[in-house]
Amino acid sequence: MLKKLFKHEFNDFTKIIRFAWFALLGVSVITSISFLAYQSLGNQSDYYNPTLATSLSRIFFGSTITLFGLAIVTVFILTEVMFVVRFYRSMLSSEGYLTHSLPFRADQMMNIKLITGVLVFLINILITGAALCIVFLPSMIANSSIVTVWNGFWASIEAIFNGLGVGYTIILIVEGIIILLVSLLGTILYPVMCMSIGQRFKNRIIMSVVFYIGINWALEFIGMIAAISFSIAFVYTDTLPFINDNVGLTLTVWGAVALLVFCGMSAAYYFISKHMLTKKLNLL
Repeated sequence: MLKKLFKHEFNDFTKIIRFAWFALLGVSVITSISFLAYQSLGNQSDYYNPTLATSLSRIFFGSTITLFGLAIVTVFILTEVMFVVRFYRSMLSSEGYLTHSLPFRADQMMNIKLITGVLVFLINILITGAALCIVFLPSMIANSSIVTVWNGFWASIEAIFNGLGVGYTIILIVEGIIILLVSLLGTILYPVMCMSIGQRFKNRIIMSVVFYIGINWALEFIGMIAAISFSIAFVYTDTLPFINDNVGLTLTVWGAVALLVFCGMSAAYYFISKHMLTKKLNLL
């Protein structure tokens, strides 16, 4: 049953976002063509006295690369907005009566929605990576620079391995992946928590926005105070945030600290939301 619920949730959630994915890939193809035209015509005349073809290629490339950037931003914003709207409508609005009549607990439905949201964000990242490849790979192949870029990439990877060590590099990669997943989960959980608190009040939407802004300001203030405190401590103790001058160990430790912070915040968001949706749910 949960598998069917997840399949339905994913298909319904991505019903509109799929068009944004195809639009992004389509814009990336147009941007790639404009980039090739710009590279082939951009060096054929003086920069301050360009030919008509050169000027048109520059305008075409500038327009398409701007549209490409806007398309990437739109995909992620649309995903976040769609998630928030769908969650509110299906869990907290009048539709919630039908949703909560299904043979699933509120926390189970919340978990399915969270997993779906994280998965869609990961797909966004993969499609964005594919779009970037579509934009830049053809020009690198046309200019015979793909081998140079590839060799430079692996040379950078080798330098990182040699500088940090294989063990620290692997640990940092694992930490980075986990931080990415936890941060995505936290990004989705934060508005869920604000809505789950706001639904206890008469003006649900307004109070959800108030909690969203208020809690965000409080977290930013706490982060600023923490950053200032660490900076003052490092200055007055004449101690840099390096452990025995070991960069690999330092990055690993600070990565672990960041991971604990993200996990703690996401856990707080999750359990507050779960408590509100299971114990304090108010659909009146």
